[in-house]
Amino acid sequence: MKKLLFLFLSIQTITSIAQNEVIDTSGYQVLRYRISDQTFLIKLDAKNSEAYLRRSYYKSQIGNYKSSVEDLDIYLELIPTDYQALNSRGFSKERMGNYLGAIDDYNKAIEIKPDYLDAHYSRATNFYKLNRFKEALSDFNIAIELDSTYYKSYLFRGYTKEKLKDYNGAILDYNVVIKNVPNDARAYNNRGMAKFFLNDFISALADMNLAIGIDPNYAQAYNKRGQTKYMLKDIDGAMLDYNKSAELDPLNSSVFCNRGTVFAEKKEYQEAIKDFTKSIELDESNSESYSSRGIVYEALGSFEKAKDDFKIAEAIRKTQK
Repeated sequence: MKKLLFLFLSIQTITSIAQNEVIDTSGYQVLRYRISDQTFLIKLDAKNSEAYLRRSYYKSQIGNYKSSVEDLDIYLELIPTDYQALNSRGFSKERMGNYLGAIDDYNKAIEIKPDYLDAHYSRATNFYKLNRFKEALSDFNIAIELDSTYYKSYLFRGYTKEKLKDYNGAILDYNVVIKNVPNDARAYNNRGMAKFFLNDFISALADMNLAIGIDPNYAQAYNKRGQTKYMLKDIDGAMLDYNKSAELDPLNSSVFCNRGTVFAEKKEYQEAIKDFTKSIELDESNSESYSSRGIVYEALGSFEKAKDDFKIAEAIRKTQK
């Protein structure tokens, strides 16, 4: 019985730690065998809570989040006060894109254990994904109060502050990350973006250079550095960075929009139209791409096409307010 209890507690701990980590797919077959073992135990005893918990964990590890949630539903009917299981169910819902459902589970976990760091952090990230930035900020603040050495909270609080246009506050958070985790390319890149929004382009460029030095395949850093070079009138340098970013991340709508702007600046209008069109294909809600393509059409004398693009851009902006 002690051995089973130890395994049960270990699984709960692992489930909690597993959040926000990349799933290792190398052991899928082993995990499937373990799922079968737990299924056998459940057939022997339909109220075997430990088996449901284990099976839910193994299912989440192979990416079967829907079935993992179903197992946790049954487990939580049997053990309704397990805040770690609630947190784990929230994680699976988050992976399924059900952010509101995830928040509901994190709320319940926090009700049971108000100082539960994982739930505050995870709830904050879901608020962020839903553009509820003030609520996200509140939870990141709590997470940092609970553990001032969990530097991911500073990183994502920095992201949140940027969304709230508190760029100086964001820089302070990124400084904390960089001081304690000096090889985190994201912190340099985003500190650079905060400086960009403060019109400190030279310092922003230096940070983005550092980010790319740490991670030469960091597509977003090339994109942001391209924007910075563009503001510094280094048009050719911006083009090189956008090309690299597009190569590394060909599904990023903003890269093609940005590169289209450079083509338009160089009066290479057909190439600009291709990039703006590609950007729209990747993200039909990108109003900037419609507006920019409209400007190019106008420059080419295609006034009806320009009018159509401006109309669509305005309609998108209204829905995004």
